Amino acid sequence: MDTSAFDIAYKKLNPEQKKAVDTIEGPVIVSAGPGTGKTQILALRIANILKIQGADMAENILALTFTNAGVTAMRQRLVSIIGVESAYRVNIYTFHSLAEYFITEYPDYFSQYLGARAIGDVESIQLIEEIVRSDDELKYLKTFASDTHYTRSIVSAIGELKREGINPDEFETLIAKQEKDLLADDSSYYKRASGQYKKGDMKPDALKPAEKNKELLSVYRQYQDALMQRKQYDFSDTILSFIEATEKQPE
Repeated sequence: MDTSAFDIAYKKLNPEQKKAVDTIEGPVIVSAGPGTGKTQILALRIANILKIQGADMAENILALTFTNAGVTAMRQRLVSIIGVESAYRVNIYTFHSLAEYFITEYPDYFSQYLGARAIGDVESIQLIEEIVRSDDELKYLKTFASDTHYTRSIVSAIGELKREGINPDEFETLIAKQEKDLLADDSSYYKRASGQYKKGDMKPDALKPAEKNKELLSVYRQYQDALMQRKQYDFSDTILSFIEATEKQPE
């Protein structure tokens, strides 16, 4: 590996950035705002690992980012530092694409995806709308004016849960804890008499956050069941499935 490009770029770093690049073993956290050179630091740290350990280690490196644009930026940065051959041997993925790679490469562990297809954002929204419209038990996730007013918020919330690796059962456990905390919170109760309520009575909306999450959980479960029945999945499902497989399959 030609180290001249690395040496030139390395000399431009400040002492803290150099510390991050020089630490090639163990965790390193770089906390910085946009446009402050985080991608450059990551690329140089990878280059430094290869410089010290040898270029044949490139396949053993995994770089993860959130967007396809981030993957492209990282790859281009690496190409400029270590050259095309080594840069394209480093594994650079988004979290979603890494999960999709393993699902495709090891289908025996992901039988739920055999014959299934991914759905797009529009289909996901339409499916959530169907579920919300047909669920007469929902109180907080509908409005008087529209059954589907909160659809996009629901889709976003379910997507966030999946990105955090939280399946419906785990979400149910979190809601139980939330409800317990609300019941133990002094602010959930009246400190003095107010109208029809006596001192010590629970406020009518005290448990609303937990109740709203219970409704979200119900929609989440129905959404997952509907996807399974239709032989469909959304992209965030791949992350959940990958996490579950790695927890259950030692190899």
